[in-house]
Amino acid sequence: MVMLTPAMVTLAINTGIDPLCVIMTMSIWAQITFLIPAIDALYLITYQRGHYSICDVLKFGVLLTIALLLVFTAILPPLVSLAEVL
Repeated sequence: MVMLTPAMVTLAINTGIDPLCVIMTMSIWAQITFLIPAIDALYLITYQRGHYSICDVLKFGVLLTIALLLVFTAILPPLVSLAEVL
């Protein structure tokens, strides 16, 4: 994420989007690893031992991702406007 931040800030400034909103969105989504078990060591260990299948990962990961997308869509704009006031 650190390597993408300058490029995304430049892109946000050139397109007229608030860079703070872009950085907050990047930091939130960088931490979400529900759909790809290969990103996190804990997911890899439990997946290799056969505790769940890739279908389980996709089924619950899609539901969590949709729920978080709805929550972040509702919460992120007020947070950005609050940060601009402070």
